[in-house]
Amino acid sequence: MKKTFLFILFSFFAHNTYALTADTDGDGITETVYVCNGNMVCIMESTGQVRTYSSPYWGNISIPKVSNTDSDGAIEVIVLSVIGSSYSPYVSVIHDTTRAVNTYSSPYWGTIAITNVEDTDGKAGNEIVVLSTKTSPSVTVIRDASRNQRVYTSSYWWGTIAITHVADTDAKAGKEIVILASSVSGSPSISVIRDSSEQQYQYDDPYWGTIAINAVKDTDGNAGAEIVVVYVNSAGKGITTIRDRYLTRRHYSFSDVSTFAILGVNDYDIAPGNEICTLWTRGTSVGYDLVIDSEETRRTVTHCG
Repeated sequence: MKKTFLFILFSFFAHNTYALTADTDGDGITETVYVCNGNMVCIMESTGQVRTYSSPYWGNISIPKVSNTDSDGAIEVIVLSVIGSSYSPYVSVIHDTTRAVNTYSSPYWGTIAITNVEDTDGKAGNEIVVLSTKTSPSVTVIRDASRNQRVYTSSYWWGTIAITHVADTDAKAGKEIVILASSVSGSPSISVIRDSSEQQYQYDDPYWGTIAINAVKDTDGNAGAEIVVVYVNSAGKGITTIRDRYLTRRHYSFSDVSTFAILGVNDYDIAPGNEICTLWTRGTSVGYDLVIDSEETRRTVTHCG
């Protein structure tokens, strides 16, 4: 038996360069999950026993994530597939406890990527977040626990988009999907999808020329994380903190310095919430400023912490 198991392991690692490990059947013992035979999924027990899954929806497949999508105590296997000459994409979820395979597709999908698997609706089981580009970008949230999905689009705000964070920004059940977007005309914006209520909120600002999201953390000491945005415009540069829970924001201008960079967003024990530590230059001078968002102030310090 030992020799047989070692041979199986040798054969597996000789022909499969990528594998994941997870307890897929809920027995408390970790299984090894990998693509086998080109377009099949194999789940190998610690004993060497292998279960094989296949689907007519699978062509060129990969296993980008494993996660608990239905809260049954076991980990589900998420399969990304492209099939046929039309390159139709599918997302499948293998429930190894019941030997079932749930498969999802959407007319909104062209080229897709699974960016996150998180609890976005505040209910049992993690949701699968799918980013798609077709004629226009879209975000699909697959709710595998209830076997349905929700598509989010924006014809005005979204020319190109990137999902930068999935975090709790409104202090309610479920995490929000934070999107950095550029409109067709090139104007930057930030979208927040509140999947628990199936709502979208859009933020743009005259302060913003070009923007980047540095962090999504609590900066004001209240429940719900703030979105920390670095901006550059024709007049200068600075930081915007978006308080999505209240649909408000606060600007901190750094136009009085030559350059600045955020070194960290952490609790430096100045006030409730995390402070934003910045390093700046002004001519030959170099210094540090703390943005204390809970007090809505910016303070020069000798060091951040």
